[in-house]
Amino acid sequence: MGRADLIDTTAASYAVTVQWALAIHQSRSDADGLIWMSKRYDPQQAFLLFGDRMSGTDLIGISKTSIDTNIDEMRRIVAFTVRVNITIVL
Repeated sequence: MGRADLIDTTAASYAVTVQWALAIHQSRSDADGLIWMSKRYDPQQAFLLFGDRMSGTDLIGISKTSIDTNIDEMRRIVAFTVRVNITIVL
């Protein structure tokens, strides 16, 4: 199986990629997750963490910004959501 078989697929193949994550989860008890690259944002990497293998203290935030009073930060978030086709519902 090559890269195109996993990443360069259509939405109709998403259920198959979910099965790959499930196979990794079931066969590798030492894996806390996996690194994924989407075809739209290659070579950007996303970390997919298995929730049942993580605790609330495994990840630590390095900074915190309140967006309700920081208009520039809110603009950056909105620009990002537009770029990746995410709709914010308030």
